[in-house]
Order: sequence, then structure tokens, then C-alpha cells
Amino acid sequence: MTTMFDGRSRRRAALGMLPLKHVTYRPGTLGDALLDRSENPGEAARAALARYLWLMRRAKQTVFLSRGEAQVLLTALRDYELNDTTLDFVWAKVDAAMRQLALDALHGVDREAFVARLRDLTPTQAAAMVDAAEIFWRTGADDEALARSGLVAA
Repeated sequence: MTTMFDGRSRRRAALGMLPLKHVTYRPGTLGDALLDRSENPGEAARAALARYLWLMRRAKQTVFLSRGEAQVLLTALRDYELNDTTLDFVWAKVDAAMRQLALDALHGVDREAFVARLRDLTPTQAAAMVDAAEIFWRTGADDEALARSGLVAA
């Protein structure tokens, strides 16, 4: 029987990566925010990351994209750096990519309607779209990666 962990282990092995047992980082500007949440910054970081990943999964469940819309979004957001100044412009990045690369025509997407839907996304939903693009491009950019990204129904 194959478990989710087994599949991830095989994928990590294929990429030449060791099993992930722990993550080490320097908190930098996050240090105070972590200490506000716990005496143990590592535990606070783990809990915050778990909450973030949960929010991304939930937000993706509230945005319904056709396969064509997902392909447009993924192409437009390849290597998109999400931060506090770019979050509000996910829609503009997708709109510009459709105009420059004719992605709407290529994937059968109504550009104006799709951009209007993207403009109506909450900040959490917009962040989830960027998160999905990161997952897609990082995990193979194929049908399996599209399913793993959470953008389209499996």
C-alpha cells in the first residue's frame, strides 16, 4: 500500500533530497511576532506555518477555475514574487500576461470576465492562487502537479 508519505518520499528521493525531518531558519523580522505567540519561537513558527497552509487549502476551495483559467493563471504567475506590495496586483499580472501572450485565446478564456473575477478575490484567495502556482511549477508542471496545486477539481 502506498501512503501519501511514501509518494512524497519517492519524489524527494528523485530530486536528490534527504527526508525532511526538521527545518532550520533565522526568524529575522519575524522574531518578535513569534515571541508574541509563544515562549518557544520554533513552536510558534510551526503553528503559524500550519495555519498558513490550512488557510491556503481552504481559500483554494472557494475559487472555482476551469482548466483553461488555471492554465492562464499558472503561466502568468510563474516566478511571481508574492509580498505585501504585489498581493493586490495578482489580477493585473494575469491580465498583462493574457494581453502580451494571448493566453486567453490559447486557453479559451474570456479575458474581461476572468480578470473581473480575479479582482474580486480576497487577499487570502489571491495569496492561495500564487501558492498554487508555486506548487505547480515546483512539483513538475504536469497534470499531477495541476491536481496537487488545488486549482482544479481532481
